[in-house]
Amino acid sequence: RYLEIGFIPSGKSNKLGEMTPNKEDDESGDVEDVEHERFAYWRLLLSHSLTRSGNKSWEFMIPVTLIYISPHSLLSSALYGVVIYIARVLFGSTVGQFIDDRNRLTVVGTGTIIQALSVASSASLMWALLFLSRGNEAAKDTIFFSSLSSILFVVLVLSSSIYGLANTLMDISIEKDWVPVIMKTEKLAITNTRMRQIDLLTEVGGPLVVGIIFSLPIVTPSVALTIVALYNFGTFLPQYQLLKSVYHRVPSLPLKHSEGSSNKSTAPPQPWYLGKWNIFANILMGWRVFAIQPVSLVIMTNVFVWLTILSPHGIVLTAYLESSGLMEWELALFRGTGALSGFIGTIVFSAIRPRLGLKVVTLFFLLLECVALLYSAFCYSLPTLFVIAPLAAHRIKTFAFMTFVVVSRFGLYGFGLGEVELLQIGNLIFPILALEYEHNNFFFSRRDRGG
Repeated sequence: RYLEIGFIPSGKSNKLGEMTPNKEDDESGDVEDVEHERFAYWRLLLSHSLTRSGNKSWEFMIPVTLIYISPHSLLSSALYGVVIYIARVLFGSTVGQFIDDRNRLTVVGTGTIIQALSVASSASLMWALLFLSRGNEAAKDTIFFSSLSSILFVVLVLSSSIYGLANTLMDISIEKDWVPVIMKTEKLAITNTRMRQIDLLTEVGGPLVVGIIFSLPIVTPSVALTIVALYNFGTFLPQYQLLKSVYHRVPSLPLKHSEGSSNKSTAPPQPWYLGKWNIFANILMGWRVFAIQPVSLVIMTNVFVWLTILSPHGIVLTAYLESSGLMEWELALFRGTGALSGFIGTIVFSAIRPRLGLKVVTLFFLLLECVALLYSAFCYSLPTLFVIAPLAAHRIKTFAFMTFVVVSRFGLYGFGLGEVELLQIGNLIFPILALEYEHNNFFFSRRDRGG
């Protein structure tokens, strides 16, 4: 760890020639670490809350607006989601490489600027699409109702893909790099749990507020889009200022790249298409390194668990349910209850984990999720037998399906906490975090909940 942070501590040499820090230095260092943790703790959580509340609202707003423009087609929402996911798969390792090669404050500053520009451009494109679709009957069947609308939609997808990569850049940089460096005591596990709970609470609040705004009779879709875009845009500067204050207060954060000067490779330079910016080479190298890690199977289990479209805040499921006749406030309530179910799962996990043990509790939550998903699939597959009131029967079947999806989030987020703690056993959290942000070849499956 001394080599990693780029300095040699004061102290005496033992018989093996190793440096052992003085007791006074160790005690003073512990006090300083605690002070830095206290200073950074609430600022990191507040910054995370601003980021998540803006992101969740914006992620809910765009697919709902696309469905409003073309209510008879899911093609626009499906293409929108698929392209964003592909961009994360292809450029995830490049994002990780950028994090490795840059100063921490430069990374978050770049991510914040890209987020702000992407939101501004995406909002402008959505306003243009709404304007073009007014009074156009062809727009109800497809987003590609004219050459101009097709161009605007393609540019919108590209802008949103860049926004998604910027979000990933910020997530990995803060959660996988800043937090482990700052939190060296039991605050690490507490901070991880609080950030997960903030994720869930913003999944409740963000879509719920958007659904309420969208459903107000006096608010048009253009006005609702403007309100959400301005709020999301307004969170970026406070978020950066909070992170900047933490960066200048915690002395270990600026030391990230100080060790790199002594370890530079002497290999001859390669052209850009063969070097570290080759996205396919990065993906292949990352998987090779990842496969030999002792916790790779645990992480892959978590990846496969998240590999689903049955997510209350997923684009595809949201578009399907809205096309099935659900109102915006019902979709927002569905998202909110799903997140609330996951939040309760994290609380229950923390309560029963000391009594039953980590492995037993983690397996219990995983099995609970499997059972709930099987019941949701059963409800979805049921035929509509009531001929007298088919619409009412269809809604009952849909709500039963949604109920079991919500229950599955209870098991999913409980299992997620167990997976994180399994990685932390034996101090494995630090090499795995380094692997995640240095060779980010699998983060796209973990970060895109519902992708």
